[in-house]
Amino acid sequence: MAASSFSGCDASSLGYRMARFRMAVGIRVHRGSPRRYHANFPDAIIDERDIRDVDPQDQLDMLGARRQ
Repeated sequence: MAASSFSGCDASSLGYRMARFRMAVGIRVHRGSPRRYHANFPDAIIDERDIRDVDPQDQLDMLGARRQ
């Protein structure tokens, strides 16, 4: 499972998928691209907030993970 920050044109997310990770979260998708991102990664949560507004705990919560 992977989370991608700065998910603008899907390049890093596609790399994660090629490495056999499942995309769970895409953060800061640029305007107009959420539909494309969702088409490529239908199971991923798309967070359109500016990355500066996303707390690391938010990412863990979206993944259902815990801080250790």
